[in-house]
Amino acid sequence: VCSRMQRGANRTGRRTAMSNVPATDIDSALRLHIGEFGPYQIRHFVLVSCAWFVAAFQTLSMVFISPVAVPWQCRHGSTVCTHVGVMEEEADMCTLPRSSWLYQHKYRTVTAEFDLICEDSWKATFLGTVYFLGFIFAGGTGALSDRYGRKPVYFGMLAGAIFSFIFSVAADSFASYAVLRFLGGFFTGGVGLTGFVLANEFIGPNWRGFTSSFSVLAFALGEMVLAWVACFTFHWRELTVFLGCACLPLLLTWTIVEESPRWYLAQGNIPEVRRVLRLIAHGNSKPLPDLDLKRPFDSTEQASVLTLFKFPRYRTYFLVMVFAWVAVTFLYYGLAVAGGSLAGEMHMNFFLSSLVEIPGNVIAYLCVDRPGWGRRNSLAAFFIAGGVSCGVIMLTQSAPTLTLVAALGGKLAVTAAFAVVFLIPMELFPTCVRLGVMGILNTCSRLGALVAPNVALLSRMGAAVPYVVFSIVGMAAGLSSLILPETLNVSPPDDFESGPGPESIALQELHPAEADASDGSGHDDDDDREEFILLK
Repeated sequence: VCSRMQRGANRTGRRTAMSNVPATDIDSALRLHIGEFGPYQIRHFVLVSCAWFVAAFQTLSMVFISPVAVPWQCRHGSTVCTHVGVMEEEADMCTLPRSSWLYQHKYRTVTAEFDLICEDSWKATFLGTVYFLGFIFAGGTGALSDRYGRKPVYFGMLAGAIFSFIFSVAADSFASYAVLRFLGGFFTGGVGLTGFVLANEFIGPNWRGFTSSFSVLAFALGEMVLAWVACFTFHWRELTVFLGCACLPLLLTWTIVEESPRWYLAQGNIPEVRRVLRLIAHGNSKPLPDLDLKRPFDSTEQASVLTLFKFPRYRTYFLVMVFAWVAVTFLYYGLAVAGGSLAGEMHMNFFLSSLVEIPGNVIAYLCVDRPGWGRRNSLAAFFIAGGVSCGVIMLTQSAPTLTLVAALGGKLAVTAAFAVVFLIPMELFPTCVRLGVMGILNTCSRLGALVAPNVALLSRMGAAVPYVVFSIVGMAAGLSSLILPETLNVSPPDDFESGPGPESIALQELHPAEADASDGSGHDDDDDREEFILLK
């Protein structure tokens, strides 16, 4: 492959010499000639980013479809069950004969329809676990999109996510529904991975940080729409069909969305690259000059990630980052699921929990570039703030309003931590292993998502119990983050002998201006920041 790429580069060089047109790459073409984020790219980005609504619907609909606790009441005339009115606590239900009580609404949730209660209550949370297990297997879709193109893999995953969601209404048993949830997790994970790449490969480098933020907001908006729709649907099948069918028009964008010009260039298909660039230029009302596009070629050999463990400093950093990534996904999805057990109306609680993600991301972006805060201190502060907020819930059980405020504060802080946790390893680890480290961290993070739904089982011991676990994890992650060096205004290392550490921190604190001036790597914080949405 490298030989073919080198021969292609040589041919490009010959063409350049013959035409006297300087070779350029797509980023330069966008920045200098076509426009980095013009009307065409805005339309393309919005169309592809709408797929995050599908991801939000699939991922968090389990809050309403398969809750741990379901309302029940005594059968009329029962002499064994003497409770009056509708009950929410499962403990009393499990001590009574099954014939003495009934669900308030048998088919409103999967939990009630398939009797996922008492000794089978683990099955309700297992549906969330098996869904995130599908996410792990979706990691292979990145290689598929590299080989067959972003567009076909993206639309294939999108169709699979939508139809697996819709077809789940036909499930007549727990086993069949669990299989469809696994498939839904696989396809949704593929949508997130390929959709993010397809959306951002049309955009210039100076706008990618902004567009990654918008992707986060699209997911949060999807959560809020989910809460609103769930208020007006009575059965879980109605909710599933409505949400799935509402996403079907996204498949019609096949005729509008183009394949990535960067993928065409990597394949050496220069005519298609020119065709797509002409479409972008026309949509942005910009002329497209004659360009000699150079095909990317990188002969740099990647070192093994195992090399990290030969250096105590990097070994410690790696283990801390693994824990931080597992913790942030555990807290993010755990807080989303456990919110249904708080006092108050479940749909409103979920809506507010989704709404606070917007200021959470804004706060993160305002803090990470500020002197005195930076990456490390911001991450530690957000984790600790989330842990403290969850801990406050234990002290406010008699005040439901304060409990809700504390829970929302925890979700805001964890969302901010989610935005920061991606930046640090991109700036901390050497170039030769950076991508490998990011892949391992992304895979490890799914372990937190796998465990998170099961913490909801602890709510049977009390609504605040899951938040005790969240508080401990958040505090531990925040304190351990202080072990990391600060990477603000520090050039990313190229090898294991250089990189952020005590010496570079001291230099930065004594001579911040020189630290800024010495960063000649061309490293763009927005380029690193754009990718953290892949974790979600």
